[in-house]
Amino acid sequence: MSEKNTPRTWIITGATAGLGQALAEAALEAGENVVGTARRPERFGRLRERFGERLVPVEHDVRDTGAAAAVVGRAVDRFGGVDVLVNNAGVGQVGAAEEVTDGELHDMLAQHLLGPAALVRAVLPLMRRARAGAIVQMLSYGVVSGAMLLWIVYCRIVVELLAAVFRAAAVISNSQGQ
Repeated sequence: MSEKNTPRTWIITGATAGLGQALAEAALEAGENVVGTARRPERFGRLRERFGERLVPVEHDVRDTGAAAAVVGRAVDRFGGVDVLVNNAGVGQVGAAEEVTDGELHDMLAQHLLGPAALVRAVLPLMRRARAGAIVQMLSYGVVSGAMLLWIVYCRIVVELLAAVFRAAAVISNSQGQ
């Protein structure tokens, strides 16, 4: 809950499995509202049963950049705003860098850079107006450790996205002081 004792609203991509699901469940258990996205929203069944209307499942493939504004719009329509964006959805590409095809590279760019960036662009005006907000970018251990040479392309994509998120955080921070 926020300092005003009102629930915050979270958008969490990839919220039906792994860390995304665990984060959605923790936020809901803490009394927060969650707009969870997934390619297969029927997987929200158990969470929806437990938390009812505080969970809004949205069918969304993060690679569909044109739908990012609609995802944010669902949060605004249902809960009045967005306090936290968690870019969590992702898949791994295993193999040597020279084996990655152009199609696979385009897919990785859409999944790990273009999609999350579209969501950041969609939510930033709301956060700027509110002079508050948080953007969380989940990433692979391979990016942090640098030990996964096979994921070099993915690592580069995530580094670029993190740079964009840090720039967005600076924009929100600067608007708080005005």
